[in-house]
Amino acid sequence: MRKKILRILRENAKASNKDIADRLDITESKVIDIIKELEKDGVIKGYQAIIDDSILPESQVKAVIYVNVVPQREGGFDLIAKRLAKFLKLLLCI
Repeated sequence: MRKKILRILRENAKASNKDIADRLDITESKVIDIIKELEKDGVIKGYQAIIDDSILPESQVKAVIYVNVVPQREGGFDLIAKRLAKFLKLLLCI
C-alpha cells in the first residue's frame, strides 16, 4: 500500500488524503497514518511543485561546451558532427 500511495503522490503531490483513499479503497485515516510513517521514515523527503521554466528562467540549467577537433582523413567534420550528436542525445536524455 505504501508504494501505491507514493506513486499517487509522485503523480500529484497535492492529491488529498480522501482522493488517495478513494482510489485505493482504504480509509482516509489509514492514508494519513501511512503518509505520516513515510515522512517519519524519511521516504517522503518533501513536496515540490513543478514550475514552467519560462516563468522562472533562473531555475534552468545551461551549459556551454567548447570542442576543439581536428578532422581525420576520410571522415572530415561529418564524422565528428555525428559523434557529437550522439553524445548530446545521451546528455539530453539524462
